[in-house]
Amino acid sequence: MELQHTKKLADVTEEARIFFRELKALIWTAIDLKTGNQAEGYRCSHLLDDRSVVVLFAHPNARMQTTLNTAIQKLGATATTIVDLNWESKQCTEELGRFLSHLADLVCVQGEFNSSVEKIADDASVPVLSLGCCLHSTLQVLTDLMTLQEHFGRLKGLRVGWVGPACPLLNTYLLLLPRFGVDMNFSSSPCAGLGSSPRCLDGAFKYCKHHNTELKEFYTVAEVIRGYTRDKSLPTSIQSNSSATGVSSDVSIRTTLYALASSTQLQGILEQELDKLGIVHVIVTTTHNNRTLAITEKEVDHADPEWVLLHSLPRSGTEVCDSIFYSDRSLMLKSVANMVWMAQSIFTKLMTEYFQEIPMPDFDGEHLKRTMKKNIC
Repeated sequence: MELQHTKKLADVTEEARIFFRELKALIWTAIDLKTGNQAEGYRCSHLLDDRSVVVLFAHPNARMQTTLNTAIQKLGATATTIVDLNWESKQCTEELGRFLSHLADLVCVQGEFNSSVEKIADDASVPVLSLGCCLHSTLQVLTDLMTLQEHFGRLKGLRVGWVGPACPLLNTYLLLLPRFGVDMNFSSSPCAGLGSSPRCLDGAFKYCKHHNTELKEFYTVAEVIRGYTRDKSLPTSIQSNSSATGVSSDVSIRTTLYALASSTQLQGILEQELDKLGIVHVIVTTTHNNRTLAITEKEVDHADPEWVLLHSLPRSGTEVCDSIFYSDRSLMLKSVANMVWMAQSIFTKLMTEYFQEIPMPDFDGEHLKRTMKKNIC
């Protein structure tokens, strides 16, 4: 079993200690647990009998604490939650890892700094699971991928649009989405015309190249959602990114095609078809107070007809309007519920053996393709 210590999210992404098949297995197990228990009653209530889990937080987090405690208790294990605002500033953090290892079969850690989580894991003798830090937010993104797989029946070929600040959640999306064949548009600019530099971009470009996926950076919400800028020329920072780092842009292609389109009617048809190339299926945001990155009804008109919204919570009220946040398009509550199943999936992988009963989800959407082809014929 390769999934032993997940001391930092880099184990899931940059260093790939949890290989791609393990990422798929985590989502598969989560869906299997959810499907089986909803159909047969709670069959997994004794999976982790006599096991104990210590959860260490640097800051109170009502949603995460509730999610983890629910997941742990439903598997039959016991949970001890510690909220210590100063644990990272104390000396001998390594000793804390040794101490907690004697009290539990699994240690879950949330800290401000990735290095603090690493120090605990370095001297721990039991698996250490990172719940989040300044770099990554693995549990949330794996949960979102599970939610999207359930909703669309596939992941490959989807396009996600991130609208929000550069943050651990964006870093994680950048590193995980390409592996599943998911394209991504993003804007984390504090104001229009100012580029951003999310961490983990280099790793994201590497995975995009390897998995033949696209990563596009834009400056406005509308551009992220429709997948291109209507300007004939690119802003300087985007041009620089395009040549130096590989950020994709189809502006030059569009300009050439418009020139070749001789009639106004043909240009109109071309505009409609090109609009479909980069539009997003999934709009993702997080809490922030930047009104230039607010999502409104006007912007979502350019999204895919079947677009959905994901929000990591809590909500500030600035990032998305009420009519979208509370609409049927919002998968927020489904993702909240699914995090319990994803947490259970990770716990079972780390502490016991579990064999799925349902077939592996069709992440590439091959079944949907065959069905559509059959219907056309």
